[in-house]
Amino acid sequence: MAKTTDRNEKGQFIENNKTAEKWTESKVIEILQTMYDRLIQGSEMQNGNIVRANDIKLAGEIRLMFGVSRQMWNEWQDKFKESVPVSDFIKNITEILECRVLYSGQTMDIFLLKNKYGYKDKQEITGADGAPLNQTIIIKGEKFAKSDINR
Repeated sequence: MAKTTDRNEKGQFIENNKTAEKWTESKVIEILQTMYDRLIQGSEMQNGNIVRANDIKLAGEIRLMFGVSRQMWNEWQDKFKESVPVSDFIKNITEILECRVLYSGQTMDIFLLKNKYGYKDKQEITGADGAPLNQTIIIKGEKFAKSDINR
């Protein structure tokens, strides 16, 4: 009987050997489906509104509930970026969590939106009644309008 192995003579796994792979696409999809199902649990009591289904708002919380580290989550995103089911699950989970933060109305959530989802404050500087701001720049005693300097 011929011996088959996934290891080389030093006992190391052979490169590109799929039998040694822990996270296959089907296994990742199974875990993501379970995560998604947990996220929407309770939506039947909210008239099908999955955003208001429960209080899970953080990606770290749902990942930890299923034993998935941040590093592993990032590796899944990279490894399976061409997999429509995996990328769709990850996108949907992320969007649900983002919407929950947006709709929660908690004061601290603005910091979460800025730090985790890329939201930014927009500052607008205008003159009286929304007119453009007229700036005067004084150089060696002479006054110049900013518009004159930019020409």
